Amino acid sequence: MKQTITIKEIAKMAGVSTATVSVALSGKVSASTRISKQTRDRVVSLAREHNYKPNLAAKGFHQKKTYLIGFFFNDSSSFVMMRLLDELRRYCYDHSYDIILYPSSSLEMERRSIESARSRNLDGVITIPFASEEGDNVRYYLQFLSDGIPVVQLIYSISDEFDFVGRDYYSAGQKAVRILQKHGHRRLGLVMYDNYLDPKLGCNSYHFYEGARHETEKAGAELQIYPIELPQEPNSFPGGSEGEKILKLPAGRQPTALFSNSNTLLYKISGVFRFAGKRIPEDISFLGCGEDLELPRSLLPGMSTLGTPFRSLIRAAAAKIIQPDSPEAAGRPEFESPFYRGSTIAEPGGSSGEKNRMSSSEEIRR
Repeated sequence: MKQTITIKEIAKMAGVSTATVSVALSGKVSASTRISKQTRDRVVSLAREHNYKPNLAAKGFHQKKTYLIGFFFNDSSSFVMMRLLDELRRYCYDHSYDIILYPSSSLEMERRSIESARSRNLDGVITIPFASEEGDNVRYYLQFLSDGIPVVQLIYSISDEFDFVGRDYYSAGQKAVRILQKHGHRRLGLVMYDNYLDPKLGCNSYHFYEGARHETEKAGAELQIYPIELPQEPNSFPGGSEGEKILKLPAGRQPTALFSNSNTLLYKISGVFRFAGKRIPEDISFLGCGEDLELPRSLLPGMSTLGTPFRSLIRAAAAKIIQPDSPEAAGRPEFESPFYRGSTIAEPGGSSGEKNRMSSSEEIRR
């Protein structure tokens, strides 16, 4: 069996000391061992080329670390998880950390995962926590804090006791309204799950709604809310019946644009509209602002999106554990949502000419 390459061998190939290799691979600055960027890059390149694997057990023993991060998440959204996990894996790899995944589909499963994880002596926890009408697992997550293990909430917050990294939903609601109004829309329809007035259980929806409401009132436009009951079954696509109701409204009362902080809801409603012969965006515009589902142009070619900055979110969350003194880990960051596919929003009346189009790069630069 081939032996794993050692720091001494990397040092010999790079023509530097073992201390230099250790500093280069740690990603940190040492007062006693100063190295140039070129030397650091050469050492890192050699380590990757020869598949160097640090002895985390020995390293952790000396530094009182396990180099393990626990990631707790709801397993119902594979799209979200794949995007987040890909970037988390990259970040942890660059800092010689490993990840233990704890997927859950219920509060009880999440609680059991928490209890199991406490025996792993994790260096930190990142969680997209569960919360339902039955409650949450705040008191179980607090056990990590009592053990000296940091907990970072991602995207959704259930307690101010823990760090948080997420989107600025209030700003996203404002931005969505401004984009639609810029294209001439004055009758806007906001499709949301019916917990949007609950600042705790539906906190993200609540802030998105408040931002959209305030922006609409400031502009003197019309905002109609279309609440949809939360589905009981996972991976379901509600919204069809609400789409039928909107279609039955008199022409003067129908919204010229629909938007939502859940792309799942817009997907179902768009199917109802297309089946009725409505063109998107020529007859009605759609603007998705959620991170629950990415809709490729093949499924909904006419929808624009306010995207989720997945890379920034997960890197900031991981940095709070791995590099807590870095600028990336500072505060409780809430990131702006970039605008994509701006050219797919047409002004009311069906005109989608070049003078009415806004490119995603133009909107992102604003």
